[in-house]
Amino acid sequence: MESVRLQGHSPRTLEVLASDGLAILVDNVRIGPDGTVQRTPRQRLSFSFDFEGATFTAEARPAHGDWIIVLTAELGPLPYSAESLTARTAIQALVAAQTGSSGLRIDLDDAINLVVRGNVVVPQPVTPVALLTSMTEALLKLRPSLRRLAELLASATPANNRAV
Repeated sequence: MESVRLQGHSPRTLEVLASDGLAILVDNVRIGPDGTVQRTPRQRLSFSFDFEGATFTAEARPAHGDWIIVLTAELGPLPYSAESLTARTAIQALVAAQTGSSGLRIDLDDAINLVVRGNVVVPQPVTPVALLTSMTEALLKLRPSLRRLAELLASATPANNRAV
């Protein structure tokens, strides 16, 4: 644990917290009762967010000397052939074509539900900005596939496939 002592409620508190000598990483930071700034390394950071109509869960954690963000999202069931053979075939082709170059990929789970999963490596030093930037870059690379998948899933809804 790293610490720096501040006297009372000093206006220097933010200056010390933002200084190069005490970088704010994804650690827990608090000011102790004696005025000491204390930093405790965080072992895990979990959060969720919405992107392109899906709710993602994220867990950032140290792994083999780096930090990784494990991202997952449930996108819905793969349509049955009876709902839309065209959409089902196109979705299966989209899933098969995923390269995972961003660290993320659209996949099918054991229950034949469409999911996003993957790991994103966070560059050192692991700051909140580095964490969000690396995650955003990976999601933006996946965005075209997510949008195409949303179009295909919408085309497979029963309202779009009624017999006339």
